Amino acid sequence: MSRSPRVAIIVLGLASNLALAFYAFTLHRASARLPNVLLVTVDCLRADCVVLDRTNRSVVRGAVATIMPFTRSLAVAGLSCPRAYAHCSITEEASRSLFTSRTIRRDLETRDLDAAPALQQVLAAKGYKTGAFLSWGAFLRPRHAERFTRGFSVFDSAPEQVRADDETTANAERWVRSVSGSAPWFAWVMLWDAHPRPGLRFTPQLYLQTLTRDDGLIERLVKTVDALGEADSTVVVATGIHGIELMPYERSSQMEEHRLRVPLVFCYPRKLAAGQQIASRVGHVDVMPTLLTLLGLPPVPSMMGRSLLEGPLAERPLYGETPDEARAIWEGPWKLVVYDKDARFWRPDGAPTVLHVAGSKALYNVEQDPDERDDEAALYPRRVARLEALMKPYEVPHVHVDDTPSPGLRKALQEHGYW
Repeated sequence: MSRSPRVAIIVLGLASNLALAFYAFTLHRASARLPNVLLVTVDCLRADCVVLDRTNRSVVRGAVATIMPFTRSLAVAGLSCPRAYAHCSITEEASRSLFTSRTIRRDLETRDLDAAPALQQVLAAKGYKTGAFLSWGAFLRPRHAERFTRGFSVFDSAPEQVRADDETTANAERWVRSVSGSAPWFAWVMLWDAHPRPGLRFTPQLYLQTLTRDDGLIERLVKTVDALGEADSTVVVATGIHGIELMPYERSSQMEEHRLRVPLVFCYPRKLAAGQQIASRVGHVDVMPTLLTLLGLPPVPSMMGRSLLEGPLAERPLYGETPDEARAIWEGPWKLVVYDKDARFWRPDGAPTVLHVAGSKALYNVEQDPDERDDEAALYPRRVARLEALMKPYEVPHVHVDDTPSPGLRKALQEHGYW
């Protein structure tokens, strides 16, 4: 064989080996790239509109599968938490715990936001493209807005007016398409149409119809990700920011069970087997630790929650609060509510009603009495004392800070019951 063919064969072999090496390197990079995260939060989404267990009731008498069928299918395909709770029934405060894994008052008193980073800050530091898409941003009060905006490279919201959920979804879709393939991405999509609106008669039927439309939007987002070829490399999380009471308003309270119980679903077939359920009571503080575990990232020291994926979960107390108004703690079937000021609500005729006076305490067995009709505090004073003692580690001094919004923002907040 002449010298030229030998050289050609050697060169061809080297080229082939280099091509194989480059292909293997590309595969390694693709497999090593961190997963994307799609987090969808729906304001006023009750747990019993997606998942049921023996401790909650359906607002539609067993027809829960017809309200949000796609979200329910995510629960079936992944990990669901039938006993999940928001830590507050006010949108901003409830969202804080979701993004920081901290109780509300503890996070409100945080001065160094980098010392207790929110989820989007952690992911941005790992090279994620980060985008937030909110149907209504007026709930973010001026002093506290930075807690949510810091870490997002794109923060798309309607600060003084409500935007339709389908428009918010379309904006999120465009952004995901624009960043797909360039780096891992984190998208937060906040849907708000299910929230009661000024001038629009709120009924359970309208509420459920709106949730069905939002379910279609969640399906649209997931199908967009699938069309981009990123379904297998995307963690999908769906939850309610907080719930809502559909009974007559004179019986409601900010710490009422159905205002706080929310669905919580994680779907990521690469790591999560289908049909898993967490039987223990969990809270939004557990979302960030669980996500970091799924992504293979280390925990953040400031987090107060726990990963739902790290072995059998023992039942533990859960704490919630509406700062300066009421505090609650759950242990086993029991829930204690301590009212720091009069709990006032308005009947349909507009007359105020005081349900609980400042300093009062209410004790409920929420597994037997999910509607909280029977206050058993007088019957079990020792249990009240024990549960009140369990609140102490969560309590921190509260410093009032003037947070006066602009006239336009104040009007928007007043119209929607936030001021």
